[in-house]
Amino acid sequence: MYGYDIKSIHDPVIETAEAATILGGRLMAPGGSLINIFPLLRHIPIWFPGATSRKEAEEVRRLTEEVVRIPTDFVKKSLADGTAVPSLVTDFYEKKYAGGASETEEFMIKNVAYTVYGGEQVWLISSKSKTLNLFSLQAASDTTISASGTFFHQMVLNPDIQRKAQAELDRVVGSKRLPTLADRKSLPYVEAIYREVLRFKPPIPIGVPHSLITDDHYKGYYIPQGTTVFTNIWAMTHNEDVYPEPFAFKPERFFDANGKLNNDDRILAYGFGRRICVGKAVASSSLWLQIAPPFVNANSILSLTGAVLLIFWAFFRQRLTQQNLPYPPGPPSRSLLFGNVADIPKTKQWIGYMQWREQYGDIIHFRVLQQHMIILNSLEVAKDLLEKRSNIYSDRPNLTMIDIMDWEFNTGLKHYGAQWRADRRVFQDLFNPSALLSYRPIQTEKIRDMLHCLLKNPEDFVNHYKTFYLQSLRPPPFKSLSFRVNAAIILRLVYGYDISPYNDYFVRLAESAVQKLAGSVFLGAATVNAFPFLRHLPSWFPGAGFKRYANESKDLTTAMREVPFAFTEQSVASGTALPSIVSQLLSNGEDRSFIKNIAATIYSGAADTTSSAMGTFFYAMVMHPEAQRKAQEEIDNVVGMDRLPTLDDRDSLLYVEALYREVTRWRPALPLSVAHSTTEDDTYRGYFIPKGKLRPNRSRVSMLTRIIRQSGNTKRLVRPTTKLAMAHDPEQYKDPESFSPERHFNEDGKLTEEVNAFFGFGRRCDCFPMFLSCFLTVSQRICPGRHMGSATAWLAMASVLSTFNILKKRDASGQEIIPSGEYADGMTRTDIVSSHLLPYECSIAPRSEESIRLIIDGTGH
Repeated sequence: MYGYDIKSIHDPVIETAEAATILGGRLMAPGGSLINIFPLLRHIPIWFPGATSRKEAEEVRRLTEEVVRIPTDFVKKSLADGTAVPSLVTDFYEKKYAGGASETEEFMIKNVAYTVYGGEQVWLISSKSKTLNLFSLQAASDTTISASGTFFHQMVLNPDIQRKAQAELDRVVGSKRLPTLADRKSLPYVEAIYREVLRFKPPIPIGVPHSLITDDHYKGYYIPQGTTVFTNIWAMTHNEDVYPEPFAFKPERFFDANGKLNNDDRILAYGFGRRICVGKAVASSSLWLQIAPPFVNANSILSLTGAVLLIFWAFFRQRLTQQNLPYPPGPPSRSLLFGNVADIPKTKQWIGYMQWREQYGDIIHFRVLQQHMIILNSLEVAKDLLEKRSNIYSDRPNLTMIDIMDWEFNTGLKHYGAQWRADRRVFQDLFNPSALLSYRPIQTEKIRDMLHCLLKNPEDFVNHYKTFYLQSLRPPPFKSLSFRVNAAIILRLVYGYDISPYNDYFVRLAESAVQKLAGSVFLGAATVNAFPFLRHLPSWFPGAGFKRYANESKDLTTAMREVPFAFTEQSVASGTALPSIVSQLLSNGEDRSFIKNIAATIYSGAADTTSSAMGTFFYAMVMHPEAQRKAQEEIDNVVGMDRLPTLDDRDSLLYVEALYREVTRWRPALPLSVAHSTTEDDTYRGYFIPKGKLRPNRSRVSMLTRIIRQSGNTKRLVRPTTKLAMAHDPEQYKDPESFSPERHFNEDGKLTEEVNAFFGFGRRCDCFPMFLSCFLTVSQRICPGRHMGSATAWLAMASVLSTFNILKKRDASGQEIIPSGEYADGMTRTDIVSSHLLPYECSIAPRSEESIRLIIDGTGH
């Protein structure tokens, strides 16, 4: 189009076109903007509240003008310098300067060039200049890049298909040259792969909409003029009647019974009718040329890779021979390169690992790419390794994705070393028992606010307890209302900031940033963690979606560290600052960057585990009214009915304490702990655990802390093994699936000593203050935030029990509604640490008029 050679991956030509495409595509998507539905809104001024689409449209307009201007100016300058390369636009301007082109023609040639340039990023290697030349950039968005990513992904997952294509290329093309378009008709299997790539994951799942220019009738249906018609290309390419087993990648489906390519060569992503992509032939040949050469190169590349891997394999095998010890048992590796990638459970990983335990035992070893993974399924093993040998099991894995997302500031994700120890000391000072006494008034105030909200609107109880205990790190499973009070606790303690009643910016900021972090657990991220050099790939490179994701995350991460800190710093300077952790650290003369990191770690790290526990608490009270009555009777006898319980009553309310412990044991909020990494080789029970180096080949230890989650009603429990791990180990807890606070008393009627599995182990016990203390331990390295988390949850449960009855709700016919007790999946792309009960209903009513008075007096409302 322009004869323009790309200078770098950050070339303004690329970045401007990409920005315009992404933003414009979002606005033009179905429902992307109300202006598409109500055209009159285009006349609303940009400054008008809610005119976000108008602002974005103006930005697209500006980017579009830049998209046209940059390469056009390049052509004009090149012509003036005498360095112009022959191209469509160059030829036009030569004609214009010779006096043979009108302004109308110039306008049209700019539009044609932009239409091509503005849409498809296709890169070709020039055989003469050996430089990356921009062939065309936009007509169908980044469809070719999407298809290329699918191609590489499927070749990784289907090596047998790759081998067939390579055999065909070796036979037809040979090893002395690369395939060309002239070979296309002679390579039917490569052609079939090309077709299957575009069928299996069509780069445009929903086609560009058409619009009717007149009324129409079809199969007895009336379709009025002006109707917008979308083609669901995904549904077409996954129609089982046309493509059996549509979710399997099978190039063979494009051959007939005689072994010849069939006539199914229609690529639906190119569109339909008179609106079919005019550049489809170019796009098709460009994509085919991207697919075919890697098969030829792959032979030498795979040979070299194989040789290197064999050397490493021989080296490590020799080490094992010298050690004369095997790895812990686990599923057999599927391949030398990828290990057990395909074996990893896709959802509810703790359940999958529990199933493995039945076959392999309490300590399980497997490999993901070149990373050694170890799962610990029992408390005994976890304490043996992570507590007693914490000096070598306290590191974190080297996660490149964390670095390129700018999350390396987070204390919980830092490597074990001087900086982590410095952070840890600060956390211990901030959240030791004596320091937490000063936080009690805020905790008490917000919990009583929660009681008032329950009194006024009991139907919204889920949002109330989430509001009062969450930092708004994820949307609630019931209603997308703002979570206020736990955010209020954290932001007030950390920054001296009082949040807005609804939709607070700081709360939304933490939610967005942490959701990005939670969402970074996907295939591309796992690959870059295993092969850190991939971080240097340009974001436009096929399969480099992790780079685009990381770039989106960086702005949120930076804002999360900077904006609330700036608020406190300005408040201190103006003399209006409320007491807070940040103001205290500033007055102590700590480094500003260090303070930002500590504050943001707390701000972002107070995950919604307390919320999960409160959901379980309400559910347990609904399903076990006898336990509720016992706790209420104890509160009435010890505290009386003329005041609300306080934390000073905790030692006297033994049954409430047992109930609190049982809630956190019965349905632990954290399904899996944050991974540990070893710093030295180790041996355990006759097994070899390799040293984890600060590179992809490291040994990662992940502890399974929550090993059972209810599915369906209370009688439908997931029981993949007869010996459940940790909190549900039947050797430690008789009938572990039942809810029984009584199990926490010994024969003398005194509370038993608890064991810790929730905060983590050893020197890596989680240090975030709102993490709920599930089990306590005598370890000197226990989480310094356990006191606050435990106190908050206990006081909330005791306060609710003191003032409300929690019962099954009844329907219109008077029948009890039984909650399902099902949990959402945790530790997934949308939930970084905990899982929650799916929506359920219950009846929450004040126990008496005196209870109502206590609630009102307690809040002053």
